[in-house]
Amino acid sequence: MKICYLIIKKPLLLNPTTRLISITDTHNSRLSEVRNYNSTHSIMKKTEEKTTEKLLREKDQLKIKVLELEKKLAERTSELQNARNELETFTYSVSHDLRAPLRAIMGFSEIISERYLNSFNEEAIQYFNFIREASENLGSLIDDLLKLSRLLQFKQKKELVDIEIIVNNVLKNLSEEIKEQKATIKLPEYIPSCKTSRFLLEQILHNLLHNALIYHKMDENPVVDISLKKDRKNITVAVKDNGIGIPEMFHEKIFNVFQRLHSQEEFPGTGIGLAIVKKAVEKLEGEVFVSSQPGFGATFTVILPIKNSNDGLE
Repeated sequence: MKICYLIIKKPLLLNPTTRLISITDTHNSRLSEVRNYNSTHSIMKKTEEKTTEKLLREKDQLKIKVLELEKKLAERTSELQNARNELETFTYSVSHDLRAPLRAIMGFSEIISERYLNSFNEEAIQYFNFIREASENLGSLIDDLLKLSRLLQFKQKKELVDIEIIVNNVLKNLSEEIKEQKATIKLPEYIPSCKTSRFLLEQILHNLLHNALIYHKMDENPVVDISLKKDRKNITVAVKDNGIGIPEMFHEKIFNVFQRLHSQEEFPGTGIGLAIVKKAVEKLEGEVFVSSQPGFGATFTVILPIKNSNDGLE
Protein backbone atom coordinates (compact mmCIF):
# COMPACT_ATOMS: atom_id res chain seq x y z
CA MET A 1 0.00 0.00 0.00
CA LYS A 2 1.37 3.32 -1.10
CA ILE A 3 1.23 6.39 1.02
CA CYS A 4 0.84 9.78 -0.77
CA TYR A 5 1.86 12.99 0.82
CA LEU A 6 0.16 16.28 -0.20
CA ILE A 7 2.46 19.25 0.09
CA ILE A 8 0.73 22.59 0.30
CA LYS A 9 2.90 25.68 -0.11
CA LYS A 10 1.96 28.73 1.86
CA PRO A 11 1.68 32.00 -0.07
CA LEU A 12 4.50 34.45 0.41
CA LEU A 13 3.32 37.33 2.47
CA LEU A 14 4.84 40.69 1.61
CA ASN A 15 5.59 43.05 4.32
CA PRO A 16 3.61 46.29 3.59
CA THR A 17 6.33 48.32 5.11
CA THR A 18 8.94 46.79 2.82
CA ARG A 19 6.78 47.43 -0.29
CA LEU A 20 6.30 51.06 0.68
CA ILE A 21 9.99 51.59 1.10
CA SER A 22 10.66 50.07 -2.33
CA ILE A 23 8.14 52.40 -4.03
CA THR A 24 9.53 55.41 -2.23
CA ASP A 25 13.08 54.57 -3.28
CA THR A 26 12.02 54.19 -6.90
CA HIS A 27 10.23 57.53 -6.78
CA ASN A 28 13.20 59.24 -5.25
CA SER A 29 15.51 57.68 -7.81
CA ARG A 30 13.37 58.89 -10.71
CA LEU A 31 13.04 62.31 -9.13
CA SER A 32 16.81 62.45 -8.80
CA GLU A 33 17.17 61.50 -12.47
CA VAL A 34 14.78 64.28 -13.48
CA ARG A 35 16.66 66.77 -11.35
CA ASN A 36 19.96 65.65 -12.86
CA TYR A 37 18.50 65.92 -16.36
CA ASN A 38 17.17 69.40 -15.65
CA SER A 39 20.49 70.43 -14.18
CA THR A 40 22.42 69.01 -17.15
CA HIS A 41 20.00 70.63 -19.61
CA SER A 42 20.37 73.95 -17.83
CA ILE A 43 24.16 73.71 -17.92
CA MET A 44 24.08 72.78 -21.62
CA LYS A 45 21.73 75.66 -22.37
CA LYS A 46 23.94 78.14 -20.55
CA THR A 47 27.00 76.73 -22.29
CA GLU A 48 25.24 77.02 -25.65
CA GLU A 49 24.23 80.60 -24.90
CA LYS A 50 27.77 81.49 -23.92
CA THR A 51 29.13 79.81 -27.06
CA THR A 52 26.59 81.69 -29.19
CA GLU A 53 27.50 84.98 -27.54
CA LYS A 54 31.19 84.26 -28.09
CA LEU A 55 30.61 83.39 -31.74
CA LEU A 56 28.57 86.56 -32.25
CA ARG A 57 31.32 88.64 -30.65
CA GLU A 58 33.94 86.94 -32.82
CA LYS A 59 31.73 87.47 -35.88
CA ASP A 60 31.39 91.17 -35.08
CA GLN A 61 35.13 91.45 -34.53
CA LEU A 62 35.74 89.64 -37.83
CA LYS A 63 33.39 92.04 -39.63
CA ILE A 64 35.29 94.98 -38.19
CA LYS A 65 38.62 93.49 -39.29
CA VAL A 66 37.25 92.77 -42.78
CA LEU A 67 36.00 96.35 -43.08
CA GLU A 68 39.39 97.65 -41.92
CA LEU A 69 41.18 95.42 -44.44
CA GLU A 70 38.82 96.49 -47.23
CA LYS A 71 39.45 100.12 -46.35
CA LYS A 72 43.22 99.59 -46.33
CA LEU A 73 43.00 97.66 -49.60
CA ALA A 74 40.97 100.45 -51.21
CA GLU A 75 43.48 103.04 -49.97
CA ARG A 76 46.42 100.93 -51.21
CA THR A 77 44.74 100.38 -54.58
CA SER A 78 44.12 104.12 -54.88
CA GLU A 79 47.76 104.85 -53.98
CA LEU A 80 49.01 102.34 -56.54
CA GLN A 81 46.72 103.78 -59.21
CA ASN A 82 47.92 107.31 -58.43
CA ALA A 83 51.53 106.14 -58.53
CA ARG A 84 50.90 104.43 -61.84
CA ASN A 85 49.26 107.53 -63.27
CA GLU A 86 52.16 109.68 -62.07
CA LEU A 87 54.67 107.22 -63.55
CA GLU A 88 52.85 107.22 -66.89
CA THR A 89 52.71 111.02 -66.89
CA PHE A 90 56.38 111.20 -65.92
CA THR A 91 57.34 108.74 -68.69
CA TYR A 92 55.43 110.73 -71.26
CA SER A 93 56.83 114.06 -70.04
CA VAL A 94 60.43 112.84 -69.96
CA SER A 95 60.14 111.20 -73.37
CA HIS A 96 58.53 114.30 -74.83
CA ASP A 97 61.02 116.69 -73.22
CA LEU A 98 63.97 114.64 -74.45
CA ARG A 99 62.76 115.12 -77.98
CA ALA A 100 63.85 118.80 -78.20
CA PRO A 101 67.54 118.37 -77.22
CA LEU A 102 67.76 115.21 -79.32
CA ARG A 103 66.47 117.07 -82.35
CA ALA A 104 69.12 119.71 -81.70
CA ILE A 105 71.88 117.09 -81.50
CA MET A 106 70.77 115.40 -84.71
CA GLY A 107 70.28 118.78 -86.46
CA PHE A 108 73.76 120.04 -85.62
CA SER A 109 75.21 116.63 -86.51
CA GLU A 110 73.67 116.98 -89.95
CA ILE A 111 75.16 120.48 -90.36
CA ILE A 112 78.60 119.24 -89.29
CA SER A 113 78.29 116.32 -91.70
CA GLU A 114 77.48 118.62 -94.63
CA ARG A 115 80.08 121.31 -93.89
CA TYR A 116 83.05 119.69 -92.20
CA LEU A 117 82.94 115.91 -92.68
CA ASN A 118 85.43 116.03 -95.60
CA SER A 119 88.01 117.69 -93.33
CA PHE A 120 87.77 114.95 -90.68
CA ASN A 121 90.38 112.21 -90.46
CA GLU A 122 89.32 108.57 -90.26
CA GLU A 123 89.23 108.50 -86.45
CA ALA A 124 87.10 111.67 -86.24
CA ILE A 125 84.65 110.29 -88.80
CA GLN A 126 84.33 107.11 -86.75
CA TYR A 127 83.57 109.07 -83.57
CA PHE A 128 81.13 111.28 -85.43
CA ASN A 129 79.30 108.22 -86.75
CA PHE A 130 79.09 106.89 -83.19
CA ILE A 131 77.37 110.13 -82.15
CA ARG A 132 74.85 109.92 -84.98
CA GLU A 133 74.16 106.24 -84.36
CA ALA A 134 73.65 106.83 -80.63
CA SER A 135 71.31 109.72 -81.40
CA GLU A 136 69.25 107.55 -83.73
CA ASN A 137 69.06 104.78 -81.11
CA LEU A 138 67.98 107.29 -78.48
CA GLY A 139 65.37 108.61 -80.90
CA SER A 140 63.99 105.09 -81.37
CA LEU A 141 63.97 104.54 -77.62
CA ILE A 142 62.06 107.79 -77.02
CA ASP A 143 59.56 106.88 -79.73
CA ASP A 144 58.93 103.49 -78.15
CA LEU A 145 58.61 104.99 -74.67
CA LEU A 146 56.05 107.45 -76.01
CA LYS A 147 54.15 104.59 -77.64
CA LEU A 148 54.18 102.63 -74.38
CA SER A 149 53.07 105.70 -72.41
CA ARG A 150 50.23 106.43 -74.82
CA LEU A 151 49.18 102.80 -74.71
CA LEU A 152 49.06 102.79 -70.89
CA GLN A 153 46.87 105.90 -70.94
CA PHE A 154 44.78 104.71 -73.86
CA LYS A 155 41.09 104.18 -73.15
CA GLN A 156 40.07 101.41 -75.44
CA LYS A 157 36.97 101.58 -77.55
CA LYS A 158 35.84 98.33 -79.13
CA GLU A 159 34.37 98.47 -82.57
CA LEU A 160 33.83 96.11 -85.45
CA VAL A 161 37.22 95.89 -87.12
CA ASP A 162 38.24 94.41 -90.46
CA ILE A 163 41.50 92.73 -89.44
CA GLU A 164 42.59 92.40 -93.06
CA ILE A 165 42.77 96.21 -93.29
CA ILE A 166 44.92 96.33 -90.14
CA VAL A 167 47.26 93.63 -91.48
CA ASN A 168 47.66 95.55 -94.74
CA ASN A 169 48.43 98.77 -92.82
CA VAL A 170 51.10 96.98 -90.79
CA LEU A 171 52.67 95.48 -93.91
CA LYS A 172 52.66 98.91 -95.55
CA ASN A 173 54.37 100.53 -92.55
CA LEU A 174 57.03 97.81 -92.50
CA SER A 175 57.41 97.55 -96.28
CA GLU A 176 60.94 99.01 -96.31
CA GLU A 177 62.15 96.54 -93.68
CA ILE A 178 60.45 93.65 -95.47
CA LYS A 179 62.12 94.64 -98.73
CA GLU A 180 65.51 95.23 -97.10
CA GLN A 181 65.46 91.87 -95.33
CA LYS A 182 64.03 90.10 -98.41
CA ALA A 183 61.43 88.66 -96.11
CA THR A 184 58.52 86.44 -97.10
CA ILE A 185 55.22 87.14 -95.32
CA LYS A 186 52.59 84.40 -95.47
CA LEU A 187 48.97 85.34 -94.81
CA PRO A 188 45.88 83.16 -94.39
CA GLU A 189 43.40 82.97 -97.23
CA TYR A 190 40.62 84.19 -94.97
CA ILE A 191 41.07 86.96 -92.40
CA PRO A 192 38.03 87.42 -90.11
CA SER A 193 36.53 90.58 -88.69
CA CYS A 194 35.84 91.01 -85.00
CA LYS A 195 34.87 93.54 -82.38
CA THR A 196 38.04 94.88 -80.76
CA SER A 197 40.24 97.96 -80.44
CA ARG A 198 41.68 98.91 -83.81
CA PHE A 199 44.60 100.80 -82.25
CA LEU A 200 45.61 98.05 -79.81
CA LEU A 201 45.35 95.25 -82.34
CA GLU A 202 47.50 97.21 -84.80
CA GLN A 203 50.12 97.74 -82.08
CA ILE A 204 50.16 94.00 -81.38
CA LEU A 205 50.56 92.95 -85.01
CA HIS A 206 53.09 95.69 -85.83
CA ASN A 207 55.43 94.83 -82.97
CA LEU A 208 55.20 91.05 -83.44
CA LEU A 209 55.98 91.32 -87.14
CA HIS A 210 58.73 93.88 -86.53
CA ASN A 211 60.25 91.55 -83.94
CA ALA A 212 60.21 88.64 -86.41
CA LEU A 213 61.99 90.74 -89.04
CA ILE A 214 64.76 91.76 -86.62
CA TYR A 215 65.71 88.44 -85.03
CA HIS A 216 66.38 86.38 -88.13
CA LYS A 217 69.30 84.08 -88.89
CA MET A 218 72.20 85.69 -90.70
CA ASP A 219 72.28 83.01 -93.40
CA GLU A 220 68.52 82.89 -94.03
CA ASN A 221 65.96 85.42 -95.19
CA PRO A 222 63.06 85.90 -92.78
CA VAL A 223 59.93 83.86 -93.40
CA VAL A 224 56.97 84.98 -91.29
CA ASP A 225 53.69 83.07 -91.20
CA ILE A 226 50.71 85.02 -89.80
CA SER A 227 47.61 82.99 -88.94
CA LEU A 228 44.26 84.11 -87.56
CA LYS A 229 41.34 81.98 -86.49
CA LYS A 230 38.15 82.75 -84.67
CA ASP A 231 35.60 80.75 -82.72
CA ARG A 232 32.64 81.78 -80.59
CA LYS A 233 34.83 82.62 -77.59
CA ASN A 234 38.20 83.86 -78.86
CA ILE A 235 40.16 85.17 -81.76
CA THR A 236 43.67 83.73 -81.96
CA VAL A 237 46.55 85.45 -83.72
CA ALA A 238 49.83 83.60 -84.24
CA VAL A 239 53.04 85.01 -85.73
CA LYS A 240 55.56 82.28 -86.58
CA ASP A 241 59.09 82.96 -87.83
CA ASN A 242 62.21 81.01 -88.81
CA GLY A 243 64.50 83.17 -86.70
CA ILE A 244 67.16 82.52 -84.09
CA GLY A 245 64.71 81.31 -81.43
CA ILE A 246 64.47 82.06 -77.71
CA PRO A 247 65.71 79.95 -74.76
CA GLU A 248 62.86 78.69 -72.59
CA MET A 249 64.16 80.50 -69.49
CA PHE A 250 63.44 83.83 -71.21
CA HIS A 251 59.96 83.06 -72.53
CA GLU A 252 58.34 85.28 -69.90
CA LYS A 253 61.12 87.82 -69.31
CA ILE A 254 61.16 89.00 -72.93
CA PHE A 255 57.80 90.72 -72.33
CA ASN A 256 59.34 93.01 -69.69
CA VAL A 257 60.37 96.58 -70.56
CA PHE A 258 64.02 96.94 -71.69
CA GLN A 259 64.52 93.16 -71.61
CA ARG A 260 67.03 92.35 -74.33
CA LEU A 261 68.84 89.06 -74.95
CA HIS A 262 71.35 90.45 -77.45
CA SER A 263 73.56 93.49 -77.82
CA GLN A 264 72.68 96.44 -80.02
CA GLU A 265 75.48 95.44 -82.37
CA GLU A 266 74.01 91.96 -82.89
CA PHE A 267 70.37 92.96 -83.29
CA PRO A 268 69.06 96.54 -83.15
CA GLY A 269 66.13 97.39 -80.95
CA THR A 270 64.97 99.09 -77.75
CA GLY A 271 63.58 96.18 -75.73
CA ILE A 272 60.13 97.77 -75.58
CA GLY A 273 58.28 96.22 -78.54
CA LEU A 274 57.18 93.01 -76.80
CA ALA A 275 56.30 94.97 -73.65
CA ILE A 276 53.93 97.03 -75.81
CA VAL A 277 52.42 93.78 -77.12
CA LYS A 278 51.87 92.48 -73.60
CA LYS A 279 50.28 95.72 -72.34
CA ALA A 280 48.00 95.92 -75.38
CA VAL A 281 46.90 92.30 -74.91
CA GLU A 282 46.25 92.89 -71.19
CA LYS A 283 44.07 95.90 -72.02
CA LEU A 284 42.03 93.63 -74.28
CA GLU A 285 41.79 91.09 -71.42
CA GLY A 286 43.67 88.47 -73.43
CA GLU A 287 46.87 86.49 -73.09
CA VAL A 288 50.11 86.25 -75.04
CA PHE A 289 52.82 83.59 -74.91
CA VAL A 290 55.71 82.31 -76.99
CA SER A 291 56.75 78.81 -78.07
CA SER A 292 60.38 78.62 -79.12
CA GLN A 293 63.71 76.84 -79.00
CA PRO A 294 67.11 78.30 -79.91
CA GLY A 295 67.77 77.84 -83.61
CA PHE A 296 64.21 76.81 -84.49
CA GLY A 297 62.36 80.10 -84.71
CA ALA A 298 59.53 81.34 -82.51
CA THR A 299 55.76 81.42 -82.52
CA PHE A 300 54.03 84.23 -80.66
CA THR A 301 50.39 83.46 -79.91
CA VAL A 302 47.82 86.06 -78.87
CA ILE A 303 44.38 84.97 -77.64
CA LEU A 304 41.76 87.71 -77.35
CA PRO A 305 38.36 86.93 -75.81
CA ILE A 306 35.10 87.60 -77.57
CA LYS A 307 32.48 88.09 -74.88
CA ASN A 308 29.44 87.83 -77.11
CA SER A 309 28.80 85.65 -80.13
CA ASN A 310 27.67 88.73 -82.04
CA ASP A 311 30.92 90.61 -81.45
CA GLY A 312 32.24 89.95 -84.90
CA LEU A 313 31.39 88.80 -88.36
CA GLU A 314 32.10 85.34 -89.64
